[in-house]
Amino acid sequence: MILGLPPDIFERLITIDGPVRSKWHAGRLRASADVRDSILTMAKHGSSPAQRDFLALAMSPTTTPTDGPITTATIAHVAKVIETDPTLASSPLVPLAERLARQLDEGGGSQTANLARELRRTLDELSPGGGAADDDDEFGADLSTAV
Repeated sequence: MILGLPPDIFERLITIDGPVRSKWHAGRLRASADVRDSILTMAKHGSSPAQRDFLALAMSPTTTPTDGPITTATIAHVAKVIETDPTLASSPLVPLAERLARQLDEGGGSQTANLARELRRTLDELSPGGGAADDDDEFGADLSTAV
């Protein structure tokens, strides 16, 4: 709670494209680079633990997974819904929608149609009044588009 935000709100802010996410990722990458530089410097000066850590870092993948288009659209949609009704931020439907979207982005396999249908239902339940909002038509059309 360093920023004075509840962890769940902070998590949602950094998953939406925008200035908060950009600044958070820039700071995270800078801190990671600083740690790697320190480990390299200590390794060059003969620190055995730093040499071990440096080798582990050098052999680990540096890429991080990114959200696919369905997950990105779902997170943005849920963020809009939460703006209109902040009490929905603690709803168990929010992480469910994100998980369903990620599964669809990963391919969904033979369950693609069921996952898409469940995601639509989940988003409908999150929408004001428990039904699809006016701007959901475009979102629903995006979900129905073949990838």
